[in-house]
Amino acid sequence: MAFHVRDVKVDYKVRDLARKEGVGLTRAIELAVEERLAKHEPTLLEKLRKRQEALAAVRVPITDGMTDKEFDDWINGEDER
Repeated sequence: MAFHVRDVKVDYKVRDLARKEGVGLTRAIELAVEERLAKHEPTLLEKLRKRQEALAAVRVPITDGMTDKEFDDWINGEDER
């Protein structure tokens, strides 16, 4: 696949980046695109908050003090708690 850059300024910038990074034109474009796309990715903190919210929405039964038999009965619907 090929790109044809019609803007002289853009062509210069890509070539300048390639020269400064010591890479080819394709790699220079790849680096620039990856950097910009990374700005659109959620941060680790945002990902963790989303998971935390999902976990908080899960209803976990309180089984404190139940014996194994009581828990088995409860989980199988044989005991109404």
